[in-house]
Amino acid sequence: MTDANISPEGVPAPKLEYIMTYQADLLPAQNINRDKVVWDAATTGGWVKDIWGNKGKLIPPSGDWMTVLPNGTLYQDVRATILMEDGALLFVEYKGKVKWKSHVPEKIETGKPITWEDHEYFINSPTITTESKKYEWMNDVIFINKVVEVQLNNDKKMYVRYDTYQVVMHP
Repeated sequence: MTDANISPEGVPAPKLEYIMTYQADLLPAQNINRDKVVWDAATTGGWVKDIWGNKGKLIPPSGDWMTVLPNGTLYQDVRATILMEDGALLFVEYKGKVKWKSHVPEKIETGKPITWEDHEYFINSPTITTESKKYEWMNDVIFINKVVEVQLNNDKKMYVRYDTYQVVMHP
């Protein structure tokens, strides 16, 4: 029996360490065509809270461009600006993929939140760029976002919420 966390060369898999949670509040989707959907994330706001108690908010310009692949999988292309309470600006960009389970359209229609359990896959890999000395370490690491919850019903406050993890090379 082999250990799935060790490569054949004996190298341990990277570990994930929780860093923050953030929510992007969304305006109703702009359905450009059957293959392209855009959500404006900055106009309505959002928030960030990290494990050290630092807080921030999403500001313009921020948005989420989604391409619908032929099999229904959504390909994310996101850019966001975060203003931290201390005045630091963080530029976040990521690509990712979203694959819903078959019951998700009904949850959207009825206004129920979509949780991480309602997805076959909803993970992306943000990069963060900043000139802030306090957050400059973020320029040099890899992050992974895992969806926590999404609300996409136009009659409700729409949002997407993620937990963000740092990929740690040496456990």
